[in-house]
Amino acid sequence: EGDNGQESNGTAAAAPAPGGQESGEKSTYMDLIVGLRSLLGVDNANEGDEKKVLESGDDAKRKEVLSKAHESLTALFVTEIEKQIGMDRYKTAEKVPVPVSLDDLAKCTTTITGEGEDHLLPPTERKDYAPTQIWSPSDCIQELASCFLDVATSTNQPLPEFDKDDDMAM
Repeated sequence: EGDNGQESNGTAAAAPAPGGQESGEKSTYMDLIVGLRSLLGVDNANEGDEKKVLESGDDAKRKEVLSKAHESLTALFVTEIEKQIGMDRYKTAEKVPVPVSLDDLAKCTTTITGEGEDHLLPPTERKDYAPTQIWSPSDCIQELASCFLDVATSTNQPLPEFDKDDDMAM
């Protein structure tokens, strides 16, 4: 935060409300993100516990994870962007964000990992993957969904908030 009460991105910092909570609009996505984190088990204090949220072959749980991911990503990349545009947040911006298409977000629920048709696999698991490829919005959504599945099947939980040396966090 700078000396003039502005955050580094130039927006006014939210003033703390009485009781230490921030004032302002309720987030359209935070409750869903918290629910997804809870479903994935990343907020559980189970260090040293070999616990998987998703066992291989558990299609019902896999669908639940991907459905919750779809809800969360829709709230974050569609609803929240539309809300901010409607509030004139970007009225002076040179470039206004564009919500992700609902068709691209729907690919989240069809994402698979391992073997399968290339169009259903996230970009990093495709046969022709190269690190220099430019991903479409649909590819990005499939990669995010794949990451959620990776977290759910991992035994190394909880995840660190950020650790550049942790493959899962990256």
